Amino acid sequence: MLAHYTDTLININQEDYNLATTKNFKVKDQIIKVNGVGVDLSKFSAVTSEMKLQLREEYGFNKDEFMLIYPADLVTGKNQEMIFKAIKILKNKIPTIKLLLPGHQKMITEYKQMVKDMGIENHVEFMGYRR
Repeated sequence: MLAHYTDTLININQEDYNLATTKNFKVKDQIIKVNGVGVDLSKFSAVTSEMKLQLREEYGFNKDEFMLIYPADLVTGKNQEMIFKAIKILKNKIPTIKLLLPGHQKMITEYKQMVKDMGIENHVEFMGYRR
């Protein structure tokens, strides 16, 4: 509906690009497709079991811990509060559960208090920004 107000319509996936071009969206200038915002998996390789154990030891984690990683900045829009609520429930079923939170820590004070109030501070680790 708003395409005719748009100078350039940028699509980050083939499906949306096809829709815009086949339905003749009326943009002022152009419809383009750029590679999406996902992760290029070709830059990574699988980690062996031995490497996993070595990394756990290096970072001080027990080999038996059930690890969850949510890489995201600590901001309201990423909804870590929902994950904290899930951890509070899951810790009773999976006592070794550990949530790792790498990312910028804008709301670290509020979230640390929230985790403490929920009684899950031994199950959540705020890791800070990582590359």
